[in-house]
Amino acid sequence: MTIQAYQASTKALSPQEPEKQSSLIKNKSDIVDKIAQLEHECLSLERESEDLELQVEETIKKHEEIREKETSEHKKWKEEVKLKLQEYRNDIDEALSNPNR
Repeated sequence: MTIQAYQASTKALSPQEPEKQSSLIKNKSDIVDKIAQLEHECLSLERESEDLELQVEETIKKHEEIREKETSEHKKWKEEVKLKLQEYRNDIDEALSNPNR
């Protein structure tokens, strides 16, 4: 290794000029600040996502309850209509079998 090569390699490893060090420190500080900001945003988004998942679960649960209630009511209605139709048929059959009534 020549003396010039040695000097060049040690110069590269030597402390940088104060202006460059200051700018690197500022850049590191900016990077650290940005990382902290992004971590905060990430946590905020995770919380929001969890809240939305809970809302979805609650909505699904409510929907299922409403659907069960409506299905039950519909079955009752069908039974009532079925009974009324049977009564009408019986009345019609009776009227046709006893025309003088």
